[in-house]
Amino acid sequence: MRRKRGSTLTELVIVMAVVEIMSIMVVSFTLICNSWVTIGAARYQTIQDSGTLSRAFRDFVAANDSSSYTFAISEDSHELIVMEGSVPVNRMVFDEEAKTLTFTLGGEPAVYEIDEIDDVTFSTYENPTKMIYATVDYTYMTPGKKVQEQHKSYKMVVSLRSARLGTAEAPGGGEEPGLGG
Repeated sequence: MRRKRGSTLTELVIVMAVVEIMSIMVVSFTLICNSWVTIGAARYQTIQDSGTLSRAFRDFVAANDSSSYTFAISEDSHELIVMEGSVPVNRMVFDEEAKTLTFTLGGEPAVYEIDEIDDVTFSTYENPTKMIYATVDYTYMTPGKKVQEQHKSYKMVVSLRSARLGTAEAPGGGEEPGLGG
């Protein structure tokens, strides 16, 4: 009767090396999947924020498109002001630091958090149609061996039917009007 021998030291080292290699592969795969999930979540949030911004912009302009109103852009282009004569009635403001879009309709403020949007600027164009543009800048992550940031932008356009386009200057003073009560 022969006695069974146990594993040799060499066999144990080989088994440990194989287990270590497999555990490194599992950890690496987990890290890669985690980065893809993070990028996917950020992309999803960017799409959500863009949709919120688009609806708010479209609804704000539509609610104020009246022949008694004039749309004006602030000097820094981050504020869309609706004026009746020289008095500001409603506003849409993008705050870069707080990453919020705030607008007032009839004195009631609405605040939207848009974390994944880097910047929103407003501009106008009139020839012959009166249009208001909102240019949206955002950062887009691209997955791969090396995650890279890409800065992109797009424009939203709304055409005015009745309202006029003007400037944000108050008559006589040449200063931008205050927010008012």
